[in-house]
Amino acid sequence: MQPSIPRGLRDVLPLEAADRRALAERCRGTFESWGYGQISTPSFEYFDLLALEAGEEISREMFRFVDSDGRLVALRPEMTTPIARAVAQRMQSERLPLRLFYVEKVFREQPARLGEQREFEQAGVELLGARGPAADMEVVALAAEMLSGAGLAEFQIGIGHVGVFRILLEQLGADTKHRRAAEELATARNLVGLGRLLEQISPEARNSVGAAVNARGGPEAIETLRAIVEEGEGRRLLDEMAETYRLLEAYGLSGKVMLDFGIIRNFDYYTGLVLEAYTPGLGAPIATGGRYDDLLAEFGAAMPAAGFAAGLERLHLAIAKQGAKEPAPEAALLVGWEAEPTAALRVAKQIRAAGRAASVTLEPVGVDRLRQGPREELGQQAGPGPEQGRGRRRQRVAAALFVTSEGRLILVGPEEERPVAGVAELLKELETE
Repeated sequence: MQPSIPRGLRDVLPLEAADRRALAERCRGTFESWGYGQISTPSFEYFDLLALEAGEEISREMFRFVDSDGRLVALRPEMTTPIARAVAQRMQSERLPLRLFYVEKVFREQPARLGEQREFEQAGVELLGARGPAADMEVVALAAEMLSGAGLAEFQIGIGHVGVFRILLEQLGADTKHRRAAEELATARNLVGLGRLLEQISPEARNSVGAAVNARGGPEAIETLRAIVEEGEGRRLLDEMAETYRLLEAYGLSGKVMLDFGIIRNFDYYTGLVLEAYTPGLGAPIATGGRYDDLLAEFGAAMPAAGFAAGLERLHLAIAKQGAKEPAPEAALLVGWEAEPTAALRVAKQIRAAGRAASVTLEPVGVDRLRQGPREELGQQAGPGPEQGRGRRRQRVAAALFVTSEGRLILVGPEEERPVAGVAELLKELETE
């Protein structure tokens, strides 16, 4: 049998796994620095719950199956709904606002794309129990700091507002069918199709919505919308967006964040601000999110909420494309022995207890062979797969140590070897090299 794995899945070999683990840790560090605590939910839940406010597109993409109880369940396609369920079920008595983060795998049935597969990992946050410009600013600013803290130098975050778009459609006389179709076309950035659809309502609808979805930049984008949206709730939402953008500018993010009222996300639960983060060289967003004030009411725990998620595979790929390199994992010290491994095992145990990595050869070796660095002991090639267009790397070995049958230690270098008095002296020497 020729082994294979299903389309849209891939193995992650040791060095890439180390890179990805380091990337996730940097994201965790940023989230924790803002006071967010980690949450984890089951990988699959009842389909009806996950599909509640997901929208038709996401519902179609779910992997679903019937469990042994005869219930239809599905692998989670995103993390917001499971976290909303967990908060409603188990955290209603907690003090608000709740600041939660996650680093979890999600699953969607979709064509494999660059940096995105059918199983992928997301890092994100949910800010629950708070609304208004300060809360929206926190979510957007945290997204920016997570991306920069992860090592991504070049990116742009666009922020729009689903609520303003929906109010404008109502103002122009669009019925429910036309509003739904307009949101789908706007989400896909199909402006030609959107124009044709709105022409069925009126030329004014086509022109007004066309101007709205093309409004982007700084405060001038809001002024474009003010000229289109009537007095009332729409103007109030625009005032909130103006204040959110002002706070982001004050925080020093004017060069990283821009207003873009053409952003309409494909989850039905979004009600207000929405965001997408892009980086040069990738045609799909590396982070998305927004406000979803009505979702928790579906679970009996009405409260405002907002959040975002970044795909770690895409983020890892984007960082590599920009030339940034992950620090190499800690190099292991290779410990060899000549006749009997007991002394080498004791030495390796001492090295590990001191906080360094050590590997013991699995057969007797001589000093010459240690100097050559046998491939099976120095580590197999590993790294991003060919679909990422990156070269392969090998795991490093810091140095080689030969332990004689009498327990003497000999540090083996590429051209010479020298005795060392003990593990403490060995580690001190390695630190100074």
